Amino acid sequence: MSEKKRWPRDEAMKVALQLQWDLFKFCHKIEIAGSLRRGRPDVGDIELLYVPRTDYRLKPGEMFEQEQYSMADDLIDSWLKTGIVTKRLSVIGVATWGKENKLAIHTASGIPVDFFSTDESRWWTALVIRTGSAQTNIRLTTGAQRLGRHLHAYGSGVSEHGTLYPAKSEKDVFDLCGIPYLEPKNR
Repeated sequence: MSEKKRWPRDEAMKVALQLQWDLFKFCHKIEIAGSLRRGRPDVGDIELLYVPRTDYRLKPGEMFEQEQYSMADDLIDSWLKTGIVTKRLSVIGVATWGKENKLAIHTASGIPVDFFSTDESRWWTALVIRTGSAQTNIRLTTGAQRLGRHLHAYGSGVSEHGTLYPAKSEKDVFDLCGIPYLEPKNR
């Protein structure tokens, strides 16, 4: 098995901050997540989590029907067209370029970039999951299961017997899973 390429934190953070800055005006919230948020000295990718601003436009071929669209996704799609980013295959060899996940490579630096879109109700759970680490996410999932709950990585939070407990902070996610809160740098 080959080692996954790593990039120095400073190099990856420079790219992440530029992408975040460019996306900022098209988002209600945006955060650099993953190993950069955890303060690791080198990283395998950049993860950006965002809640996009939305607008409406006419559907193609329709005179009066409108569809909602994400202005952030429009910008990311324009980066794809102009070569700022290129699509990247997932670990199973599939190009993922959907509404919630876009796997890319920042062309100039070669650094993989994962764009994750969410909404306000799922923000805190998504931020915890996307910050990681994998071991922390396993502890959270296991903790929730011990309490008879389910952690919805792409859902709205933690549920038990059909009752949803939406999180209002990162600490809420940990509390709902019965795990002591950890600052990102300790995850």
